[in-house]
Amino acid sequence: MRFGSTTAALIASTGLLAAGCAHDRMAWPPTATDIQRINEAAQDNHWLRVEYVSPIPSPNLRVGRPTGIASVDNDEIGFLVADGETSKLPARLVTGVTVKDRGRGTLIGASIGTAAAIVELAAWFWVKSDWDRRGGCGSPAVDLSGDICETSTYIGFGAVMILTGAALGYLIGSRRTFDFGPDR
Repeated sequence: MRFGSTTAALIASTGLLAAGCAHDRMAWPPTATDIQRINEAAQDNHWLRVEYVSPIPSPNLRVGRPTGIASVDNDEIGFLVADGETSKLPARLVTGVTVKDRGRGTLIGASIGTAAAIVELAAWFWVKSDWDRRGGCGSPAVDLSGDICETSTYIGFGAVMILTGAALGYLIGSRRTFDFGPDR
């Protein structure tokens, strides 16, 4: 039962974190403060993705390995790329950028781990209450391995689920998309 509930919590955490994307709508063109906020988030988490219009007119109009925004005006967006150069794109092709948000991912993962721990502790309490009605864990009528009767086992396991969810949330991270406004 322990392996199954941990696996379920990890699968749920992964799915919810991958799906958990926050959106910030920005005015066009983004202000220097907005660009700084985007670049700091990208640098903190070493991840930035350009969101393009769909379909892109030409495959040659993609930025390879972007690391931040260098400049923005009404006609062009300059992206910093991994080799230190700047790659410029027509602004009309970019709808926004997405960065990882590890803090939010950690919070979501810890929340999922907490929910899984609560469900498991509630199930344990329900089962243990039934055993206590039959004479308790010390009764010869109840054949158990011993761990099931120890509260500390389940509290410790709940703590592991919470920490695992938080760690998984940090590693996967959540996504924050900065949508460039429609007013351009």
